[in-house]
Amino acid sequence: MAVMRQSDEPNSTQTENSPANSEITEAGREAAPMLKRASVHRDRIGQAIRELESERSELLARLEHLRRGFDAAEQGLAHQIDDVEATLKLYEHGLNSVALRTE
Repeated sequence: MAVMRQSDEPNSTQTENSPANSEITEAGREAAPMLKRASVHRDRIGQAIRELESERSELLARLEHLRRGFDAAEQGLAHQIDDVEATLKLYEHGLNSVALRTE
């Protein structure tokens, strides 16, 4: 003997085509194009955000590269300036005033 559960019995509200169900169905049909457009716009905005984040990351990497290059150039120029200043001191004080190193 098959036991029929309460959930297996047809529900009178499910079988009736009530005005509330038709209103909900109609509202769903009317909202579908708006939801589709909203979804498309959300996807476009998401894509734009991803592109901007990628561009930002690339620009930050370029900036860091330029900073490292600038630091290296600055250090190289500082060494050259130090060499020029040392040479000027030699000429200003005379080459004979430099003590000879004996190692």
